[in-house]
Amino acid sequence: MDLEKLFYPKSIAVVGASPNLSSGKMPYYHHLQNSGYKGGLYPVNPLYQEIEGAKVYPSLDAIPDDLDLVIVTVPLKIVLETFKAAVNNGVKFVHFYTSGFSELGNVKLEKELVELAQKSGTRIVGPNCLGVLCIESNVSYSFKLHQKKPGSGLSRPVGRY
Repeated sequence: MDLEKLFYPKSIAVVGASPNLSSGKMPYYHHLQNSGYKGGLYPVNPLYQEIEGAKVYPSLDAIPDDLDLVIVTVPLKIVLETFKAAVNNGVKFVHFYTSGFSELGNVKLEKELVELAQKSGTRIVGPNCLGVLCIESNVSYSFKLHQKKPGSGLSRPVGRY
C-alpha cells in the first residue's frame, strides 16, 4: 500500500470544520492552517460560509480539487454518508476522529465502513484517534507539536492555544 498521499497529501478536506475553537472537538482545520501545511486545505460544513476568511464548502462534492486526505469530525449519524461521499470523490485516505464505533458497541456501522473501504480502495485511519503527523509535509493534529526538521526532536510549542 502506498502511503505517500497520507503523509504528503496535496489536498486535505476537514469535514465538520468549525470557527468555534471551544466546541469540544479537535480543531483540525486550524491545526493544519497554522502548521505551515502548503497544500489545498478545504473546510467542509454546511452550517458556515467561511472560517477566518476561507470559503467553507457545504459538502465534499462541492470541492473543486481532487482530495488525498479527508479528516472527519462529524456526528456518528452521518459518518457512513460522509465516507460514501469520500469514496465517490476518489479520496485515498479518510481519517475518522469521530468516536462511537465498536468501542461503544456499534459494530454494524464499523463493519459497513470496513467493507466499503475494502471494495473501494479508500483507506481508513482511526476511528477515534489523533491522526497523522508528518513533520516534512506539515501535516499535524496539534498546535503544540513542532520540529525544525525531521528527526530533530520536538521543540517548544508554537501556534495558538
